[in-house]
Amino acid sequence: MDSSFGLYFKNNEKMENITNRNAKGITGFILSLVSIVCIFISPGISIVLSILGIVFSSIGLSKQPKGLAIAGLVISILSFIIAAITVTILLYTITSLDGLF
Repeated sequence: MDSSFGLYFKNNEKMENITNRNAKGITGFILSLVSIVCIFISPGISIVLSILGIVFSSIGLSKQPKGLAIAGLVISILSFIIAAITVTILLYTITSLDGLF
């Protein structure tokens, strides 16, 4: 019995399934998604996850396929900017409330 798992058939010819996986790009993409979720829970953790997402996605850009690495890089940069603005607003609010109590 011929096992065709992992093989594609085209015109009755056996072709190998070339599965190129970009582990660093996928990791950067997942970290960027988690950092987006963490922005409103803990912006500090979101900044750390965004930086890790930028690092992993940047490393993933050197390998094929690049799709998730590019998406992870873009989302990580946006997440970092949003989290940094959130932290800045929170710190400004906390310091301005210091004189009220």
